[in-house]
Amino acid sequence: MGQALLERGYTIGQLALRADIPTVEDVVQQLGKDTAIDWACLQIYKLEEAGAVTLSTDAKESNRVRRETAAMITSVYKSWNLGELSLFFARFLTGEFRDATRDVFGAMKIYVALKAFVNVRNADARRIERERATQEYLAEFDARNARACSYDEWKASAK
Repeated sequence: MGQALLERGYTIGQLALRADIPTVEDVVQQLGKDTAIDWACLQIYKLEEAGAVTLSTDAKESNRVRRETAAMITSVYKSWNLGELSLFFARFLTGEFRDATRDVFGAMKIYVALKAFVNVRNADARRIERERATQEYLAEFDARNARACSYDEWKASAK
């Protein structure tokens, strides 16, 4: 899903403002907390498989850390929709957060990348909201101007 979002050029702000994509909380309410955690575990596992992050050299420990990390993500970012999280994981795989996570290892690498992603997400959402507000204002301004009349027209109609 994340790769498809990247290919289609979705920005995080566009995804953040979409109400038609289920949130993590929606998944928890409809399918249970374990389903949401399992989904996040799968995303983290894909990061491990690609070599983007190493949670532990021990498989059993890696499973435990993966599950804890997934549980943290699904509880802290429960208001995010699945598209936003999918885009985060896809961008993580592309190395977008390499600079931000250079000096950290394991699960902390994911946490630091999420923090950087939050900053991008919030800035992009604010930009989209400002653009939307500007468009609404311009449309309202044009509508008022369409109803406006000149002073001479107003004076003639007042007689």
